[in-house]
Amino acid sequence: MLTACPRCNYSLKGLPAEHTCAECRLIYDADSEIFRHRNPSRVVWAGLGGALGVMILTIGPAGDVLRIVPVSMRPLFVVLWLVALIVFFLSAAAALYYRKTRGFLVAILPGGLLPRLAGDEQGVIPWGEIVGVAADRFRKIVILRIGKELKTIRIRGFFRNDEEIDAFMAKVNARRAATQSC
Repeated sequence: MLTACPRCNYSLKGLPAEHTCAECRLIYDADSEIFRHRNPSRVVWAGLGGALGVMILTIGPAGDVLRIVPVSMRPLFVVLWLVALIVFFLSAAAALYYRKTRGFLVAILPGGLLPRLAGDEQGVIPWGEIVGVAADRFRKIVILRIGKELKTIRIRGFFRNDEEIDAFMAKVNARRAATQSC
């Protein structure tokens, strides 16, 4: 069950399972589901914290770490500090990238599929317009073919494994089949 509207983020708590969003009029039901972009933020923040910790320990607020270490070991500490600096900047870049993708989602709704990807606000794609669904399991993406002109939407970064891809495709195909049989 949805807790927030996938289009406008209006809280749906306390509302019936089959309803219309009071803010944007999006129709949802008990089988509606949201697939959100996977955000490995814990790993990114652990990388930032770990690298910063190593940098502080090797140079340190005391500043005496290099004086205590034997001369033969100093290059190792310099290399360790440089590696920690590189990890810190890579983790910071990843944190900025994943902050940008926080709102990305794909919602399976009664009326169709609602992709919210990379600032693309195209609205709900009706089930009848989705011509095909395919998966590239190596890159963990799902490809949707839409309409007569066969527009393609690549859903990337949402699935960790083949089971999640299979579950998403099964739900999309079930909704498409239910719509075509009516």
